[in-house]
Amino acid sequence: MKKIGYKRVGIDIGSTTAKVVVLDEYNNILFSRYVRHHSKVREVTLEILMEAADTISSGPITVSLSGSAALSVAQLSGIDFVQEVFATKTAVETLLNSVDVVVELGGEEKKSFSYQAEMKKE
Repeated sequence: MKKIGYKRVGIDIGSTTAKVVVLDEYNNILFSRYVRHHSKVREVTLEILMEAADTISSGPITVSLSGSAALSVAQLSGIDFVQEVFATKTAVETLLNSVDVVVELGGEEKKSFSYQAEMKKE
């Protein structure tokens, strides 16, 4: 059952970029930013979250963190950490069920995985 007004905030803090996305209860993207942080991880992530403040200021939210620089933030803050390959897989299965292959080029590595026909949602 969908919770009316419920929002999900995803924060990915990688080795070179910070990304934030806000989804509504129907998986519509309400806010999205992708910014190179030039090693100013905290400053840039906070700037993006301040941009998103109006979008996330009302109603219940959940927040999840991913990315190579986010694990320590998650541990210190108590915010859920989601391994980025799992986060990508979940997003593709939820939002893009016609995708066959995903290649993610990160700041320090490349990750890829393919979907077999029986794994796809119909």
